[in-house]
Amino acid sequence: MLNMPPFFERIVALLSTGGLVINASSYGPRTPSNTPPATLAKGFERRGLRTVAAERGAGGAYYLAQRPSE
Repeated sequence: MLNMPPFFERIVALLSTGGLVINASSYGPRTPSNTPPATLAKGFERRGLRTVAAERGAGGAYYLAQRPSE
């Protein structure tokens, strides 16, 4: 997902076991639809995904989560 808000329920429903979701904001916090990594982690972890990585830099930000293998 690039520069769009997360739709937690729908995204998680589409992921297969081991599937990944990436949320990227091309301008980081300056992106109008930016969702902070802590909010993404909370939303996805509540739905059974695990946070793999999150990074904020000068030019952008990303968040990566995975549906665990069962």
